[in-house]
Amino acid sequence: NKLLSIALKQANIYLVTKSAAYNWDLCAAHAIIQSINGQILDLRQVINYYQENRTKQNVNLSQFEIIYNNIKPNKFQPKDYAC
Repeated sequence: NKLLSIALKQANIYLVTKSAAYNWDLCAAHAIIQSINGQILDLRQVINYYQENRTKQNVNLSQFEIIYNNIKPNKFQPKDYAC
């Protein structure tokens, strides 16, 4: 797996330029990469951001990390599902 090469530090970047990668293909490798403080970013979001904010420095790239689920706070209440 190409992402495993990142986790093993055999490569610094793996660039996917087409939308053929699905979240379920990335999820396990992403967890391993996160465990060594790495990130998998949405390249489109990064490019769009930098086109609009060329002069900004020290940008936190975490805001562009792939999100697998978008849980909204206070949306799920366990008491709503209790018997």
